[in-house]
Amino acid sequence: MSAAEIVGGAFFSTLFQTLFDKLGSSLYRSWFQESKVDKRSVEDLELTMSLASQLLDDAEDKQIRNSVVRKWLFQLKEAIDDAEQLLDRINFEALRYKQESKPESSKSKRLKLTPSTFDREIGEIRDTLDRLVSQKDVLGLKVVKERPLERLPAPLADESRVYGRDGDKGRIIELLLSDDLSGDKISVVSIVGMGGLGKTTLAQLVYDNNEVRDHFDLKAWVTVSDEFDIFKLTKQIVGQVMGRENENDRLNKMQTDLREALREKKFLLVLDDVWNQSYDSWDVLQSPFGSAARGSKIVVTTRDEGIAKMMGAKTHYLQLMSNDDCLMLFVEHAFKNVIFDSHQDLLAIGKEIVKKCKGVPLAIKSLAVERCLRAICLSSSWLKVLPESIGDLKHLRYLDLSHNAFEKLPDKLCDLYNLQTLLLTYCRELSKLPTDMGNLVNLRHLDVRGVPLQEMPHEMGNMKDLQALYKFVVGKNNSSDIKQLRGLSHLHGKLKISGLNNVDGGVSEAVLEDKKCLEEIKMRWEAVRDDADNLRKDKDRKVLGALKPHTNVKRLEIRSYGGTEFPSWVGHHSYVSITVVSLIDCVNCCSLPPLGQLSSLQILTIRGCSGVVKIGDEFYGNSSFKIEPFRSLKRFEFEGMLELQEWMFIEGQNGSCFPRLMGLSIIDCPKLEMCLPDDFPRQMDKFFPALEVLQIYDCPRLAQTFLSRNLPSNSRKLFIFSSDTFGWMQNEERFLDWTINENVMTRPEAMYRTTPTFLSIGIGVGDLKATNGWGFQHSTSLKKLTILDCVELQCLAGETLPTSLTSLWIEAVPKLKHLGKGIQHLTSL
Repeated sequence: MSAAEIVGGAFFSTLFQTLFDKLGSSLYRSWFQESKVDKRSVEDLELTMSLASQLLDDAEDKQIRNSVVRKWLFQLKEAIDDAEQLLDRINFEALRYKQESKPESSKSKRLKLTPSTFDREIGEIRDTLDRLVSQKDVLGLKVVKERPLERLPAPLADESRVYGRDGDKGRIIELLLSDDLSGDKISVVSIVGMGGLGKTTLAQLVYDNNEVRDHFDLKAWVTVSDEFDIFKLTKQIVGQVMGRENENDRLNKMQTDLREALREKKFLLVLDDVWNQSYDSWDVLQSPFGSAARGSKIVVTTRDEGIAKMMGAKTHYLQLMSNDDCLMLFVEHAFKNVIFDSHQDLLAIGKEIVKKCKGVPLAIKSLAVERCLRAICLSSSWLKVLPESIGDLKHLRYLDLSHNAFEKLPDKLCDLYNLQTLLLTYCRELSKLPTDMGNLVNLRHLDVRGVPLQEMPHEMGNMKDLQALYKFVVGKNNSSDIKQLRGLSHLHGKLKISGLNNVDGGVSEAVLEDKKCLEEIKMRWEAVRDDADNLRKDKDRKVLGALKPHTNVKRLEIRSYGGTEFPSWVGHHSYVSITVVSLIDCVNCCSLPPLGQLSSLQILTIRGCSGVVKIGDEFYGNSSFKIEPFRSLKRFEFEGMLELQEWMFIEGQNGSCFPRLMGLSIIDCPKLEMCLPDDFPRQMDKFFPALEVLQIYDCPRLAQTFLSRNLPSNSRKLFIFSSDTFGWMQNEERFLDWTINENVMTRPEAMYRTTPTFLSIGIGVGDLKATNGWGFQHSTSLKKLTILDCVELQCLAGETLPTSLTSLWIEAVPKLKHLGKGIQHLTSL
């Protein structure tokens, strides 16, 4: 049941508390003072609301059997709605005044406060609440001690605000007024449907119908919910039928009283929200009903068709609402028809919203949030234009515009001062945000991932509450705007800063150092040439120095940095939380930072740093800190280090320099040779004691160095794609995985015969036409065979495959005609 359908209890308690919190906030108090709104009026309103809130529980209990109390509750609900909307408008005006009063505001006129208007509206709401509270004695309402929340007995259904259910209502009334349903003295009518379709609302419309009221002598409504408590339900029914509280604590006595009260009376009972399928419980509950007159009816609302069948009910299945009815309901609750009449361009948005609700009225009401639209999701709606009137939705907190084709957003978007979340992900035609985005001071989540922004708007530093930004773009025309990041001290999660080449050299103060909740930072300049001028190199060094992050950062990427060396914070031992570092395309750097000092570093990627010629002691860090270099590193990748010629190793405290390294990839480093001692095999085991995977791609000198010596005895996987390696591999029995590509031309039959321990083999040889002669049958431990991009392969010799094979993966092999004979013998596949 939605908040829109509940009167009393949980709905009012929560709403009252929200209003009290707002009235007590510093923003409201300060605005009331500035605007000269009558302070006594506000205090009187708070007092009257407090008095009204204390009467809720008693009024909720009495609303079913007392129609006057029900009308009182409905009027109270309307008054509290008006109060909530008024406070939202005051919040909007307070924020706008705060923004537009700033000297740097782009608005040409200051806000003119209108205290008389708010004074009048506050007075009207207070008078209405005073009138309602003054009626408590006449209605017999009293203050009730706080009790646990439970599902409330019944909503007030305003028929004028219910859409698309006339046919359902007519059908249920017809069933209730008919005396011949099943031949039974008392008939059961069930309303069955999924949650949120409005079963309770439909039952209430029928229950309140004048024709139904005149047809029955007695009526009762009880809400059942999860627990089918026979004693409690019977007591509620007795109380409503007899018109007084029943103090009896014995079920038999209550049932006797109920039987006498119903004798020869035509009786209507509504059992709302039934979940329990226990026939025994149902049989006990309905046993007193037999004394009622023929034509008595029981209406059951439930999601479970099995319950209807158990009760022998005539079932009415409630269907989804039509799109037109959904739109009418949405307009009623979100706009009360006012905005749509004057802003027809919002109609398209309304249609998109209700389309996402799939015909479920509860979803529509939840989106509308009692006539004050607070959330709109228009993701993937193929919209190209967002109307200016979006700025009229003053209560909006959440706006999802992701995956649309907007080329620009309206300036009025910046009038949504209450907006907290704005999602623009993958709006691929959007290159610029509205100029006054800084006005959105309540914004906490701005997601522009996948948006080709050329720059960020000015005054973003005003968004002091912003927690999620993901991307910040420095434009060519607002280079100083990187300083706007200083004020965003609450940023969480990930942040990518691009266009850093556009920052001028005047940035010297720390921009990121106070952002302790940022976990991942990516810093990107435009691609830099290795012959960049000294001015660019010096400027980049200063900018990177100013971007020093907080020591809590966990993942760091620096791309296309143009300086010749890294500032001292990169690789500093104080960054004890950092686990991932990527240095990419920093072509002017002549040396690497002391990354060995990062005690938690697990994954390191260095790619395209073509200015580095030698990796020496500086890479491992300052020995005076007594930190074992790279003590946590598990994966290390070098790639595109075109000038790198020499890589020196040093011994750590335990003799190893990479004690936990499991995977090492060295790719496209054509000049690299490791400085390897004569006793290389033993030394390699010492330097890489945990190594399992070694990949060497397009490194001819390094490959030859490795192939002239033995590898670490614990290495389990090898990928060398630069030379003919099989002669060397024949005596290496420990390798479990082997990959063969274009550069390996020798067929490895001899190797398979002498090295039968392979578990996995991958083949990617473009000119391979058949696998005959490859000697797979000798690999008696082979479990997995992968054949990829063998564009000439026509036949797979199935008879040569070992029976141990459990996985055979073939992809991008267009000419393969058959798998060959013997494939049926591979019973483990």
